Amino acid sequence: MLGFTVRSFSQIEGDVMDPKDKGIPNAILIATDSTRNIADTVKSDNRGFYFFTNLKPGKYKIEVKAAGFQPAVLQNIVVKEEDTGVVDDDMYNGQRLDIILIPAKPGK
Repeated sequence: MLGFTVRSFSQIEGDVMDPKDKGIPNAILIATDSTRNIADTVKSDNRGFYFFTNLKPGKYKIEVKAAGFQPAVLQNIVVKEEDTGVVDDDMYNGQRLDIILIPAKPGK
């Protein structure tokens, strides 16, 4: 008899941008699973794009930090099991979450 385990993972992707929709490179994003208290960290690329993979379904807090910008915290981001998979023979890229950061005030 063969045994197997089904693991369910989801993903979140998006862009970190300034108020003029310009991508912010090298932003640090931390997604913390509110139930399990497990965190995953990614960095935005040179266009401001970020991508969390292998998130377990649940409720997350996402913290975002970038040089020259005020930090942001997004609470209660719900990641569902359906946020990944194959749809009509194309890979579904998961939940999209674009984030706009406000420039830091001079002297901060």
